Amino acid sequence: MNAAELDYTHISVIADNNQWKQGLFTPGSEIQIISAIDAFNLKPDVVVLLAWNFKQELFEQLRALGFQGDVIVPLPGMPHIEKF
Repeated sequence: MNAAELDYTHISVIADNNQWKQGLFTPGSEIQIISAIDAFNLKPDVVVLLAWNFKQELFEQLRALGFQGDVIVPLPGMPHIEKF
């Protein structure tokens, strides 16, 4: 995110299931890291999937949470958007 010059003014929060990261901020970009439940309580309409190697697991979580919106999948290959 630092290389792309993205920070908290562009990305509201980062959802991470790792409790050790929750409550911390990303270095340089200062984006707060919160739990997936807390993130979805914010009612996002767009999600950027950064952990593409966990795509199937994360899509299952999105469905279970009732997410409706767009998921931007930047990697691997060509970036694309999947609609829920």
